[in-house]
Amino acid sequence: MSSLPIGSAAADILPPSETISGLAFLNDNSLLASSWDGSILGYSVQNGVFQRVIQFKNDCPVTSISCS
Repeated sequence: MSSLPIGSAAADILPPSETISGLAFLNDNSLLASSWDGSILGYSVQNGVFQRVIQFKNDCPVTSISCS
């Protein structure tokens, strides 16, 4: 899966095939969620637009929904 560009809309980052659960907003205006495969995703949101997506998998953050 390709990397997600900065400024992507929520619909671009989270297509139906990549549904997530357990959303929780944090005090620093970021968003945490657990994905369908149990990975933890970290989002930075500004004015309703996702600024970046970081996935922590095997203790290695990557800038895409899927770890390669």
